[in-house]
Amino acid sequence: MAWQFTQMMLPGLVKVADHPLLQAFSEQAEQLAEFVAAPPV
Repeated sequence: MAWQFTQMMLPGLVKVADHPLLQAFSEQAEQLAEFVAAPPV
């Protein structure tokens, strides 16, 4: 969630291209029921 929050609130501060594994991990984690139940605001 912290990764998605950073990307949403501070776009460009931390470049996705510089952290592809973190991006991939975040995408997988956000598909879990626990994350889906707590959508970003």
